[in-house]
Amino acid sequence: MDAKIGQLQELLAKLPGIGPRQARRFVYFFLKIPSPMLDQMFGLIQELRASRNICDFCQKIHFVQGPLCEICSNKNRHQEQVLVVAKNSDLEAIEKSGVWNGRYFVLGRTLRVLEKNPEQIINLTPLVTASQSGSVNEIVFGLPVNPEGEHTERFVIDAVRDLPVTISRMGRGLSTGSELEYADPATIKSALENRK
Repeated sequence: MDAKIGQLQELLAKLPGIGPRQARRFVYFFLKIPSPMLDQMFGLIQELRASRNICDFCQKIHFVQGPLCEICSNKNRHQEQVLVVAKNSDLEAIEKSGVWNGRYFVLGRTLRVLEKNPEQIINLTPLVTASQSGSVNEIVFGLPVNPEGEHTERFVIDAVRDLPVTISRMGRGLSTGSELEYADPATIKSALENRK
């Protein structure tokens, strides 16, 4: 049985922000909680996975019917402006600030500095195609202020370098090494208003 505890611990430690000790605590938590609560938790996870969609343009996880998410299909937003973020949680943090009225492009993650074949990890095709056609004329970067974020930004810039788009980045109201999902709305507002 200890081997199964170790296996579950290893799986949980793969979750973002969860280390081995935290994963071990989760294992024992799951073993102690009542079965109905555990069943409800796993049922919700399965239900969410079964009903999720990925937006054809921004790659955001969404739960509406159709190829585009509720943001990309909203004609009241500035369709020609795109804010590039690493994760869905970054998008949610910016949306909560109420400052950005353009679209997004969710990369899914940032690239490690020495990562090989980044084009197989991050799909930029919808962004490049929209930039080529002129339906996107400004790309704003809202990536983490760390080496991986800067490396990822360079990868995206290289893909759109010769296209007719303006490139800017959120102002540095965010401290180095900070994650967007933990920033408060006032900081996000300042960073977007002072983009360069």
